[in-house]
Amino acid sequence: MTNFSSIERLAIWEVYNKKCYYCDSPLVRISEMQIEHLFPKELENDEAKFNEIKEQFDLPNDFDLDSYENLVCSCGPCNRKKSNDLWSRNAMLSFHSIAIKNSIAITSKIKELESKLSSSKMISNLKSLLNKAFLRPNEVVELINITECIIEEIHNPIVIMFTKLFNDDGSYPNIKPNEFWIWCERSLEELIKKINENLICLFSICDDDRDGEGYGVRIAFWGLNWEDFNKKFFPTIYNDWFIPEILRYEDLDFWEESAKERFLSLDK
Repeated sequence: MTNFSSIERLAIWEVYNKKCYYCDSPLVRISEMQIEHLFPKELENDEAKFNEIKEQFDLPNDFDLDSYENLVCSCGPCNRKKSNDLWSRNAMLSFHSIAIKNSIAITSKIKELESKLSSSKMISNLKSLLNKAFLRPNEVVELINITECIIEEIHNPIVIMFTKLFNDDGSYPNIKPNEFWIWCERSLEELIKKINENLICLFSICDDDRDGEGYGVRIAFWGLNWEDFNKKFFPTIYNDWFIPEILRYEDLDFWEESAKERFLSLDK
């Protein structure tokens, strides 16, 4: 089984528009996505069969089964259905040609995400320490702490719930009953725009809740700078969005303190 980094998974998910490559069903949460090998990974263990497949599908001799041109975003049912089988030759050639094009976009997306991450203050401090020929004892401690924080942030993102609630009478300003879904899409676009304008960090939508009482979206943030969140981002969305919960990605304990009080306390 191939292990892919958080950034690789995020890039593949976004390039494939958060949908299954085969059935086009939406994958709202990144955890729903399975990374599927077009040409099965098990071919690495059967050189003769692998060579036969290369010849049959005009693949280069050095074809890498873990390359992005062989990886697609899949839902669980489609991944299990295909398993280690191959589609028809025409279907495989069609799937592969699209995957080749997407591989370029995936590489570009990974560079974009890495650029966002590397521009954070923490990464800058880390690079500064690594460029020194000699580290003092306190700098060694700082290096260890920064490294541990980076690892924790990448693998344990903070998840924030953003919610827009209807009024008690079921209405919401500037929205007609038959335009609920359009309103949700516009609200999400607005929120993502505000994030991009005010924060430098990785982020990904975890789930999207449209229950008729309002609209909610959980977003995971890697390397979130709380000072930037409080001073730059939060004031720009406060009148429109309510934040009912903040939690670690794998933590079920919600913060009971109100989001506004929590953020404003950072200024003190």
